Amino acid sequence: MKRVLILSGIHGDERSGPAALFAITADRAYRARLRRMGIALDILPLLNPGGYLARSRLLPGGRDLNRCFFDRRRRKEPTECTMLRTYFGRMKKPYDVLISLHEDPERTTFYLYDYGNGRESRLIHRIFRIVQNHRIAHYTGIDDPTLGVMVTGGYVRVARNDRTPSLEDFLFRNRKAKRGVTIEIPGKLGLARRTELVANIVRGILAEV
Repeated sequence: MKRVLILSGIHGDERSGPAALFAITADRAYRARLRRMGIALDILPLLNPGGYLARSRLLPGGRDLNRCFFDRRRRKEPTECTMLRTYFGRMKKPYDVLISLHEDPERTTFYLYDYGNGRESRLIHRIFRIVQNHRIAHYTGIDDPTLGVMVTGGYVRVARNDRTPSLEDFLFRNRKAKRGVTIEIPGKLGLARRTELVANIVRGILAEV
């Protein structure tokens, strides 16, 4: 049985991830198919409900939940971050695959962060094929200037010893997931189009697990 974790809604203004997961989990036939495929799926669909209700990227207290997962000096850490550390800290067996769903509100182009798959892997190739089928180009440039991450042709490789402060990096470097991917959907597309793209990518990833 392959164990898969899907994260979504860590930024409250990124709506397509929770919407796509609702559609996927509401599909009883697809859930049955996943069981036949030997996939055990854990979903945390809305990690920042306060931000979601306020349509804000940030937690209600004004912090960015996905910038809090440092290994050192955990001063003034938000409660939500501490709870997630505790939740995942109790897990002894890592997930086979981590899928994290995000949007970039400034983009009409797509990119992803790769954790342990490799650019030439079937999983990454499948994601890029799906994006191409949606007629969306790949982004090249700086993602977040505060982190200084360079994206090349829609792709960023993340090393296990990286110390960036996202939840995905925290899980990967602490071996809570063997491999994974963070997808960054172009936020300037309409919600229906974004949601369809996310749902198709998630199904594509699960088909390659």
